Amino acid sequence: NVQQVRLDIAKIFEDTQKGDQAAATYLDFYSQNDTSGISPDLLIYARLRYGKCLVAQGQGPKAEKHYQESVEWFKKAKASGTAFTSGVEFVAEMMFVLAEKQFNEFSAMEISGPKSKVSRAQEDKALTDSLFKKAKALQAIESTYADIINTGAGEWGLAALVRLGQAYENFGQAILSSYIPSYLTEDQRALYAMALEDKAWAQRQKAADSYRLALTQA
Repeated sequence: NVQQVRLDIAKIFEDTQKGDQAAATYLDFYSQNDTSGISPDLLIYARLRYGKCLVAQGQGPKAEKHYQESVEWFKKAKASGTAFTSGVEFVAEMMFVLAEKQFNEFSAMEISGPKSKVSRAQEDKALTDSLFKKAKALQAIESTYADIINTGAGEWGLAALVRLGQAYENFGQAILSSYIPSYLTEDQRALYAMALEDKAWAQRQKAADSYRLALTQA
């Protein structure tokens, strides 16, 4: 139980607000020269806790880089045949934390048009480019959360499903509130709005499916 005791000591440091000592202990644990006799689940756990210590100390960028390196370490270890059990929860949490920045940037995107008066062709291009940018970001979000779900993690897999539902919901709302071409007549604007509602409904349906799947799995 020597290795587990080392982690227990690190956690005691962490719980008693001795962040520097906790971080140093976690770092020493997973970066020691010979880790062949240590459970890979303990190694990825130590990596997760080290990152949390960095965040608590206000070192967000350093923690982000550390999480990225740890996720890569996990993927390489798994590809080489290393078996993880509880470790999938730890790496999935790191992946979820890393995905938050991407999710927030996607959520803030709007489907907009030109900021000033331009030709009809330019107006259409500005709107189309904005729509494609948002749609491409959604595809990237889907891939990111699929990777988390595919780890097999329970809690963080569910969290990823919910985030995916929120992304679909956000995209649907962005469609509804998107820019309407200025050259349309009043009747055309009404028809255009109806078409937007149809497109948004499809995204809301995908969101509902993600939420339903999360509830079922929970």
